[in-house]
Amino acid sequence: MPAPARAPKTLLALLLALCLALAASPAQAEEVRREVLRLGHSRLLKLPVAAGRVSVGRAEVADVVMVTPRQLYLNARQVGSTNVSLWDQRDRLMEVFEVQVVRDLTRLKEQLFEVLPGEPVEVRGLGASVVLSGQVSSDEAKKRAEALAEAYAPKKTASLIEIGGNQQVQIQVRFAEVSRRVTKRMNINLSVVNPLTGDFLFTLIGALIKPSNTTGSTMQLSDRVNAMGGFHTGQTHISGFLDILKENGLAKILAEPNLVASSGQKAEFLAGGEFPIPVPQRENITITFKKYGVQLNFMPEIRAGRRIRMTVAPEVSELDFTTAVVVQGYTVPGLTTRRAKTQVELADGQSFAMAGLFRDDITQSVAKFPVLGDLPILGALFRSTEFQKKKTELLIVVTPRIVQPGQERLGPVPVTHFSEPDDFSLFMLGKMAVPAPARAQGPPVSPKELEGRFGHDLAW
Repeated sequence: MPAPARAPKTLLALLLALCLALAASPAQAEEVRREVLRLGHSRLLKLPVAAGRVSVGRAEVADVVMVTPRQLYLNARQVGSTNVSLWDQRDRLMEVFEVQVVRDLTRLKEQLFEVLPGEPVEVRGLGASVVLSGQVSSDEAKKRAEALAEAYAPKKTASLIEIGGNQQVQIQVRFAEVSRRVTKRMNINLSVVNPLTGDFLFTLIGALIKPSNTTGSTMQLSDRVNAMGGFHTGQTHISGFLDILKENGLAKILAEPNLVASSGQKAEFLAGGEFPIPVPQRENITITFKKYGVQLNFMPEIRAGRRIRMTVAPEVSELDFTTAVVVQGYTVPGLTTRRAKTQVELADGQSFAMAGLFRDDITQSVAKFPVLGDLPILGALFRSTEFQKKKTELLIVVTPRIVQPGQERLGPVPVTHFSEPDDFSLFMLGKMAVPAPARAQGPPVSPKELEGRFGHDLAW
């Protein structure tokens, strides 16, 4: 009878041992040893028990060489991880440990510190990639840090760098264009008419006069005739029509656009308009629009030391109907354009100018009768002469400034104190606006109010 009593105790001991083994197995799995190596480095491991055999899972990640039964030599070859298994001299499994190869970021950190001193750039490894983070002072510092990391780990770089501080640039541009125009013109038309015989003679170069009938007894005058005279010889009437002009013109065009853009972002300005251009299709005509006027494209970049590198592309264009073309009945004018593009670097508030954009047009035309128009003095009666000269000069002055948003409330705008003029100011003084605000309604208080004030106030 004692044997059956021991059986439950033996079974209970076996169950308790099995539970302890199951409980201990996760803990043992968590205690797997890990050896971390930097890429390009090696390490010598000493074993407490002599090993007889070693095996590595991924030989392309790390090489494992058994120098002696108690020494292992690990050599990192590629970023990644692998397992190393050891057996003793009786071919029993001794240990399985992990070898993890990571990038050596020490050299990269040293280069970032030397190239960008004072910039808090943080470097971390994430698998085979390099992750940059932190907040730098300018976009230039961010690009330099990213370039160094890309050179260290090509196509395996991730950037989380932020740009701190104020990164907005205001650009003030002044366009100044001076245009001078000189015109000299002299046209002479002669008219000889005998109303009795019907004989007549006209010189029509310059189109100052035009016969209105076939007999030439009457004529039409051009609006360009500014002098005329005549005399009679018997029944013959001799007339002369003169168009002589000397004109000087001077024009000044000025535009002062102001733009604000973030560092590294483009900004555009246009003071002008767009004109339509018909584009023939198979069954219809579509319209596209072309810009003209004063245009400005610029892209600022804030660099270290509050310096600004800026790409500026100004353009001034105007419609030119002398080069117009006709497309299916639509007249499309040409464009006279002057543009420039440059990249400069200057300090905050400094200015630079772009000048020398000259245009000099000279046009001279002479229409004359053969032989008669070549006579020294009398030849002026038989020819038409016109001389035109147009000279323009464009000056562009650019001033960039680093700005920040204002916290103060806006002041009054130009139309805040605008009010309609009264009758006296409008009709007698010719004023279209008065600076003083309009007064409340009521009876006339001044002779200037020709009609008086009218209306009423609502009582609330």
